[in-house]
Amino acid sequence: MIRLRPHGADFFRLLLILIASLLLGMTPIKRAQADPPPAATFSQALALAQARGQVSSAETSTWQLRSIYAPATLPAFLRPTTPEISASMLLRHLQQHKPDAVHISNPSARRPDLPSEQIYDSVHFRIHYTLVGTNAIGPGDRDHDQIPDYVEFLGDTAETTWNVLNRQLQWPLPQADALLGGDNRTDIYLLNLERVYLGYTDSDPGRCGDNPYTPTTEIAACSAFIVLTNDLSGLSTPPIDLARVTFAHEYMHVLQFGLDSSEPSDWLWEAWAVWAEDKVFDNINLYLNLLPPLFLNPDAPLDEHPYAMALLPMWIDEHIDARLVRDTWLLAPTHDGMEAVAAALQHQRLPLRSTLMNISAALTVHATCPQFTPFCWRDGRRFPRIRLEGTLETGNWNSQNQGNGRLAAYGQDIIQLSPAGAVRVRLLSRQLDHLALQIVTITTDSRPQMTRWSASAGDGALYVDLPAPQAETQTLAIISAPAGVNIAEYELQVQAATTPTPLDSYHLYLPRLTRLSRPAD
Repeated sequence: MIRLRPHGADFFRLLLILIASLLLGMTPIKRAQADPPPAATFSQALALAQARGQVSSAETSTWQLRSIYAPATLPAFLRPTTPEISASMLLRHLQQHKPDAVHISNPSARRPDLPSEQIYDSVHFRIHYTLVGTNAIGPGDRDHDQIPDYVEFLGDTAETTWNVLNRQLQWPLPQADALLGGDNRTDIYLLNLERVYLGYTDSDPGRCGDNPYTPTTEIAACSAFIVLTNDLSGLSTPPIDLARVTFAHEYMHVLQFGLDSSEPSDWLWEAWAVWAEDKVFDNINLYLNLLPPLFLNPDAPLDEHPYAMALLPMWIDEHIDARLVRDTWLLAPTHDGMEAVAAALQHQRLPLRSTLMNISAALTVHATCPQFTPFCWRDGRRFPRIRLEGTLETGNWNSQNQGNGRLAAYGQDIIQLSPAGAVRVRLLSRQLDHLALQIVTITTDSRPQMTRWSASAGDGALYVDLPAPQAETQTLAIISAPAGVNIAEYELQVQAATTPTPLDSYHLYLPRLTRLSRPAD
């Protein structure tokens, strides 16, 4: 099916960019004396250009807008060598914080308008593409059915994703778009994104309200559409893998827009989108490339590593129930960020605090399942090693003087302990009620063993009594903020003890596995 549409939207997009430039005070580009080598991604290139004075703060939003709507207009110093996964959250921020730059009164005008547009329909999706102009896709058609192979492949990928998320896991159907794409299928547009992004998802202005496919009443459930790159050739990652995970990622954003377009926590959007990549296409595992920020800075705010936070819904999926991953977003209209996770867990009578403590131990142990269930992930052995905040034999550790001085809400510090004998480990802080202390000992001899030691409270401190370490034993103190409060300062003490008593500890032996279906309190 071929549909012809006027070319006015192309002119409108260029006019939009010019208007945005005036609104945001953009000055003419100053040619650098020597263009620096391109940065890996657009975000990195933009940060570098800002540091070198090539882009002012007033110009930043306009260049971000251009990177999405007019990537071919980016100057050499802003052109990346590696595409970013998604521009969805950046576009959402521009719409929220720079509304004059992206405001369009006509709901359909935000959707791409392709010259000589052609349509391919699968059961639940409509793909819009063209074979002419700068947005033309490759004409490869091995089965000679007059439909490009790339289009058919995306149609199959989309239906596979729908089957897993909507049919098997029963995520609510997307909000209907009032025929903005020609019918109520979810629309996919193929554009030349100039290797800046692999894709993005955008909502339809004026098409928000209650989603009739959910059991509750929403006020900010919006219809949405997907834009994907028209060409994945020449990238180091196999194009088939990239196309699959990119679509699963963006379709999760469609489902999220269809529940709560106003959710403020970026990490809740991106973590669930990365979870969808791995849930639908489990054997690809490109998400492993996104984990280093979390493991390098486990004490950082969640929004500093939104993609790597996919380990949270993955852990809930693997050790509790995949339905809780869905229920988190069903509750997002009335709960924000981690509150939505807590509400979903509470429906199963599972406390958030103990769940987060189990996940903290799992991040530290670096083990695969099922040997150390539930302190593991299936791909755990492929995860990076978590960064240690420091080491301590005996004496005191002060987070301000010896650490990096920060422990953000839901973050954690890992301190390596090297006691010579039996010790008492004490944690002190003016914010003790918001902190958690657990000790993990890992013995790596012929019978691998892990023991998690939970803390008791007394004398204004949390404490754990540890026996003298065995040979080949690693002892790690995990200090976390599961109460969701930034911690200003704490002190860890390691003091000699004579009669150590294990507190709330248990052992997991390889020959005698203990499998828990729910996290232990």
